Amino acid sequence: MTSVNRRIRLDIRYATTNNFTGQAVYPSAKAYLRKTVAAKLGAVQTDLESQGLGLKVWDAYRPLAVQKKFWAIMPDERYVADPAKGSRHNRGSAVDVTLVRHGFVPFPTEWWHFDDADWASYDLLDIDLTTLP
Repeated sequence: MTSVNRRIRLDIRYATTNNFTGQAVYPSAKAYLRKTVAAKLGAVQTDLESQGLGLKVWDAYRPLAVQKKFWAIMPDERYVADPAKGSRHNRGSAVDVTLVRHGFVPFPTEWWHFDDADWASYDLLDIDLTTLP
C-alpha cells in the first residue's frame, strides 16, 4: 500500500489483539491489494490531500484461511463473508478505511469522535444555543 502512496496510514488491527477476535491473526501489519485496486486507492489519497485529508487503512487483502477463522467466530454474513463463497477481501479487491483529519485525534471509545489536538487548552463554554446566529 505504501508503495502506491507512502502517505496512506496503516493501522492493521488484525495484526494486533485490538479486533473482534481478540487475537492477532496476521503475522505483520502490512496491507496488500491487487495492483489496479491499489492504484485507485492511491488516487483517492491524492485527491483527499488537496482537501487536507488522508486515508488510514484498517484491512485489505485477507487470506481465505483467516476468513475461515472469522467465520468460526462469527458465522453471520452481515459481518463476515461465508468462506465457502469467499469475500471481496479474499480477492484483494476490498479495503477497510477511515479518513484522517488534519489536527484531530480519535477518541478511544468512540470511533466517530475526533478531537482537536489542542482541546485541553480551550476554556469550557456554556453558551445558550438560542443566542448563537
